[in-house]
Amino acid sequence: MLLVNSTVTGIESVGINVLGDVNIQKQQEIIFVCNKDAKDFPSSVYVFLRDCLRNGKRVFLIVVGDCDHKLFSNLMVLYGAYDIYNIADERMLNERFIRGMISRKCGIEDVSQFVGCEAIAYGNLETVVLGLAERADELDIDDVEADALYGSAEVISYLKAVDAEFNYKEKDRVISDLKSNVDKLTEEKERLESDLAVAEDSISNLTSRLEVARARVDELESAPQVQQTQVVRGAMVVQPTCLTDSLMTDTKHVIYFKELTPIPYINTFVKYLADYIRTRKMGGKKVICKLTIFDFNGTQKLYHPIPYITGDEYMARRMEMAGSRMELAIATPQMAVLSDLLTGKYSGADTAPNVLLVYDRTHQHTDIITGKIVTKFFICHSRSAVERLAQDFHIKDPSKIITTADTFIHSSQLDIPRIKGFSTFESESRRKRAYLGLRTRYGNQPLMDAVLEACGMSVKGAELNGG
Repeated sequence: MLLVNSTVTGIESVGINVLGDVNIQKQQEIIFVCNKDAKDFPSSVYVFLRDCLRNGKRVFLIVVGDCDHKLFSNLMVLYGAYDIYNIADERMLNERFIRGMISRKCGIEDVSQFVGCEAIAYGNLETVVLGLAERADELDIDDVEADALYGSAEVISYLKAVDAEFNYKEKDRVISDLKSNVDKLTEEKERLESDLAVAEDSISNLTSRLEVARARVDELESAPQVQQTQVVRGAMVVQPTCLTDSLMTDTKHVIYFKELTPIPYINTFVKYLADYIRTRKMGGKKVICKLTIFDFNGTQKLYHPIPYITGDEYMARRMEMAGSRMELAIATPQMAVLSDLLTGKYSGADTAPNVLLVYDRTHQHTDIITGKIVTKFFICHSRSAVERLAQDFHIKDPSKIITTADTFIHSSQLDIPRIKGFSTFESESRRKRAYLGLRTRYGNQPLMDAVLEACGMSVKGAELNGG
């Protein structure tokens, strides 16, 4: 093996300027690198390659970039040698590349792919031959040789036509194969995209089921404590009921959420609902909206920054809590909390809210608050739980059930859709915007407005009607 006009570690090589000293008979494979230096020795290279081909040596032509190779590639095709390659950069040459090239057998299609059809068609070779025949007298060519030239031109024309037909057919075959491969890849891509969509749906469904399962676990863990009544000085006491009809109050609406079982993100929903109502106006004045949570098994960490206090702590700070505080979480039974908020008894009637949100996590059959201005919603995570608890809690109106979008209880239910990546949102404003944009899955209504409409209120611009 001899490498000409380049150097590669592990391969014997020779320069282009000493080709006359090369003993061709000792070599089996001749590899000529056609780079920019080859144009300086066209004649010596041509004679060298021709002699190698005449002596039956296997000749390889490696064209670097767009270097002019027509003289050498036409010569190789003339001798039926099709080991012609094109590389972008000479630095790509190494021993592994060269040995792999030698192990490969090339055909006419390889010449078409790497060099182009012109190397096979010989350019205007028949025109040149005809020109020589026509100038036979001038060039001192006898009649027999002139006839041979005319015949050769005809043969060349025929061979070119045959070769052109082969090339076009070969191109059509290659194009057809490529199209077939593209179609197969497109089908495979579509199949993979379909499988991916199914997998994503499955993951979403499993995630939803996991959250519901976690909520169910929380429910079961808290059930023994929830079912207990409160013990005060040896007497069995339950949370008393606040009767709004017996109070002198300016509050127009009480939105009462009674939790049967927890659902994901319900704390956030109630908090943002209160914030949303506070951005509205009622009778031209900014709406006063307060939120009170009753949870006998909560913690301050759970409700931070809302103060989580006992009934005794509330009574000790009654004026402050009933007046300036917009949000409270109460840990023990204390009916005075709601009556204070509704009447403004300890802080002035002007502090009574237009809308009061009450979230009941006591899990007791008795309602914390009742009356004409009260609209009650049930919070529940599953259809089976609703069916199990419907009789005890007097659940009659499915439109007053709030659940998750992954649960179907009734087509008129209110559901909280999942917000993808909600837990990763860093800013409070982004979380709030995401919630305000939610729509119920089955009613396709803006979630916040749907709750307000169920209470007899409607939002028109900045105005909250129905007060």
